[in-house]
Amino acid sequence: MRKKTVLAVMCVCAVLFSGCEKTPENVIVREKGKQSIQKYESGESAGGSLAEQLEAPQHYSNLVSYEIGDVQTEHVKLMDFDSVINIYEQMMEISNADLTEWEKIRTYHIRKITFGYTRIYNPEADSTSGILVPVWDFFGEFDSETDEETEKRSGEHSVRSMMTINAIDGSLIDRELGY
Repeated sequence: MRKKTVLAVMCVCAVLFSGCEKTPENVIVREKGKQSIQKYESGESAGGSLAEQLEAPQHYSNLVSYEIGDVQTEHVKLMDFDSVINIYEQMMEISNADLTEWEKIRTYHIRKITFGYTRIYNPEADSTSGILVPVWDFFGEFDSETDEETEKRSGEHSVRSMMTINAIDGSLIDRELGY
């Protein structure tokens, strides 16, 4: 039985590879293996180190790092998902109530809802510190129609959060402002 299976696999591979064409000479083909990695890291193949090829800065300092402080609240109770969805629906109506003045139609396409964390801070106190809070993010895009034009965006691969809801108290968080 094992010989038959091996023979069947070999036949399938032979059929698959028999239709393959030779890679054209003008296509970039990279070497593989240990020597290739060493050659790449040393910059031999392109004349100079990778940093030189990319014109990377010689010094980098991260000025946006944060100190990790104490946990402010442990075992916090999160809102149930149905409540979060209700808040989303209500706030989408409220936040888009004035759009009819200049847009005829706006249709939202929410393609992904994720649970995660975001940093919030108090703008009156200190913009360099903050706390991480659990949030629900609604990712997508929207179609809009005015008298002059129609713009359609499916939001299929969007990384734009249309709304961020605090998973503890249901408040909206503006990701651009940070609170």
